[in-house]
Amino acid sequence: MDLVISPLEIKLNTNIPNQASISFTSSLLHHPSYTIPTNIGKYPYLISNAYFPEDALRNMEWEDRISFFFNLDTMRNTMANEVIAIKTGPEEKQLVENRNIFILIKSLFPTKYFVHKNIHQTLEYVTGDHPERSFFFNPFSQQFSYSKLNNKTYTNIRVTWKNDLLNHPVYYDLVKNTYDFLIKQRSEDARYADKYYKLVIEFNDLLREYVSRMLGIMQEYDENMPIDKDQNYHALLRIAIVNSVYQWINYENTDETFVKIFIMNIKQYNNELKNKVDDKYLSPREVDFASKKLFDLIEEKDEYINTIKDPLMRKQAKLELVFNEDAEFLTTNRLLIKLENDEKLKKYFNDYINYFNNQEDKMKKQYAILIKELNNVVVFQSYKRTPFLQISSQPDILKNNATYRRYYTNNIEKLLDTATNRDSMIPGNHKLYALLHTNKEEDIAYFFDFMEYVYEKYILYKTSSLPVKEDFVQDASELIYTGVDTVKDKKQVHFILDVIDGEVNDENKRAYYCPFMNHYMGFLLSDFTQPNTFVKWKAAPYNFIVSTSAIQDKLTSTENKPVEELVLVPTSDTLDDNWEKFKNLVNIASREKIVDSLLILKKQTPAIDETDEFAFVQTNNPSLFSAIKNISKHIKKRDLNTMEFRQNLQALKELTNNYQSRFVYNKQLLDNLSTEKMDQYEKVNKDKVENELYYTISDNAVKYFPQNGGRKTRKKVKFAKKNNIVFIE
Repeated sequence: MDLVISPLEIKLNTNIPNQASISFTSSLLHHPSYTIPTNIGKYPYLISNAYFPEDALRNMEWEDRISFFFNLDTMRNTMANEVIAIKTGPEEKQLVENRNIFILIKSLFPTKYFVHKNIHQTLEYVTGDHPERSFFFNPFSQQFSYSKLNNKTYTNIRVTWKNDLLNHPVYYDLVKNTYDFLIKQRSEDARYADKYYKLVIEFNDLLREYVSRMLGIMQEYDENMPIDKDQNYHALLRIAIVNSVYQWINYENTDETFVKIFIMNIKQYNNELKNKVDDKYLSPREVDFASKKLFDLIEEKDEYINTIKDPLMRKQAKLELVFNEDAEFLTTNRLLIKLENDEKLKKYFNDYINYFNNQEDKMKKQYAILIKELNNVVVFQSYKRTPFLQISSQPDILKNNATYRRYYTNNIEKLLDTATNRDSMIPGNHKLYALLHTNKEEDIAYFFDFMEYVYEKYILYKTSSLPVKEDFVQDASELIYTGVDTVKDKKQVHFILDVIDGEVNDENKRAYYCPFMNHYMGFLLSDFTQPNTFVKWKAAPYNFIVSTSAIQDKLTSTENKPVEELVLVPTSDTLDDNWEKFKNLVNIASREKIVDSLLILKKQTPAIDETDEFAFVQTNNPSLFSAIKNISKHIKKRDLNTMEFRQNLQALKELTNNYQSRFVYNKQLLDNLSTEKMDQYEKVNKDKVENELYYTISDNAVKYFPQNGGRKTRKKVKFAKKNNIVFIE
């Protein structure tokens, strides 16, 4: 069994104030109920070609799981006792590493408080996938997990794997710097190509004049041709091919082949003649004519040239083919000599012979200048197509492009898997790896197109379409996913670990749960309530931390104080309309879930504002909107024993139960939807999402108010904030 096992470096960002990014090592392991094994290494290990034995790990004690991940021999021995399949292909290995990372997270960082299985991956935020999540912890399942840093114990409450191009620190720089480079480089491209575009205008003027004079020859010939003379097909074919070449070089419609352009021209010219040529001459394969050699050459290369995507390179190929000295495209002697042999027409061509000789010299000189300048521009813009590995082995390629040289050195070079690049970070996404290590020009072009697409779609919020690359990427997430990278001899991933300052366990959790859920979450997700600052895909540690010791001290100090009797204020003084305040508070804990639902509905109704759920409810469910607005009048909670409050609360509870039932019904309907009824999927799914949204909003409004049988006392809670730590009093 050839297992591929590597040490795994987990780079952690935490919400601990003033704490820099750290690597998760065995020194951070802590559990108050267990002993840390002594035979473990510094880093956990990751298998890349076989799945971790999830069932076996689930049945292990905590110490045994730690030994499995941190002791190489233990891992090998355990795997030897399992029936496993070895994966070999890069795509299979990527799937294995992805799955094994999640098994490792669930084993080392289980969360029980305050959210059950609070494990995320940032790829979900970017791509809009909506996995099932539990937002409130289940006190009868799962385990607490802890970390120990600087001799202080922390309770782990949320783990997020930064596995997308936008949240991963290295790849975010790659996306941003690639976009910045492309914008700057295009400006440089335009400046560098300015001289070429001026030259091509002059060259086209000469070519058009050349064609115009040749048309004059044909028209004079036609007007003065004796009645008993046949039309000289050489003249017609010659002019048709010259004008076709001009159009072929300058027209960017690559669907038009040279043959098609030629036939359209020759038919048009023949229709305008008094003395027409025979139809047999309209097929260039039937006769020998001036420049037939060139015609054959163009037709041979036409299909290939039209596959060149870069317009400058396409024009370069056409010009070099047509104006090659061997092609004799500009040579008019053969045609003119044939016409000159007719004594009756000879007088019409003497002046033209002198003109053409002079015109040919001008065009040849202009072409020599033009093609040199075009070649320089093509070389300067070679960044669009030059494989990165070729640049690695031939760095002189970049000597004339300082902008690209800086971009390549600072962003691309460190991602290449080469023998000389020992400090590189090898991408864990096998498709991104393939683009970076390709030898195909079109793959490099796709790399730049995709990076531009990601930046514009997710950072600039522009409407942008996924670049097309057949049989490579069907969905953007295939390249947005970053995977497990390789740095030197280790695998590497980046996590966000959110913690509570102190130890939370089954004995003391009740003291913290209610204050935390009712008030702390307001601070926790405050940024998400502001539409101008909310960025759906962006992941970061919580911007503050709760101190359990401070909470416990405050709770202990108030235990001996007498409970204040509730003094009711007349209802008329407490029913102020605090609607705006209530809207900003009631859904804070479910903000992410609500936004996800609204974004799904927005795909069918683009006018929906995903940051304003109450506007959606007001438009689509007036009865729920009215019920929530009625209950919001009791926000001060000083009239909760009045009949009006009880009636408003009961009405809202009935609506909540109704939406929950509809949601469950539609979910079951979707699960059991037969193939024959798949046309109903969109409607049923929309009903499911809507009812889940209504249920979430109404349930939050109900839970905002204390229920009968709940806490016997409700202490006032104040907040003090010092050094970014929130103390709940």
